[in-house]
Amino acid sequence: MKEIQLFSQAIDSKSRARTARAFGIDLGAANSSVAEASWASGEKPVCGVLEIDQPLWPAGTMTSSLAPSVVAVWDSDGLMVGEGAKIH
Repeated sequence: MKEIQLFSQAIDSKSRARTARAFGIDLGAANSSVAEASWASGEKPVCGVLEIDQPLWPAGTMTSSLAPSVVAVWDSDGLMVGEGAKIH
């Protein structure tokens, strides 16, 4: 099996952008998450899972890297995504 090289310091900075940023979204049946990979010329790549703010009803916010794959649309409360939609 061949190795895939995702980031390379051999990239010519004159012909390519000096920074790169990519997002990956896992839309699972039960839970979802978002990851980010960024790279700046001359530095090591940085990868991580993003924290997602999830409004709770009637008040407050829960922040987590894992969000339930639930969306709720309420006439009075508007749109809720994640944990707030799950428990509402």
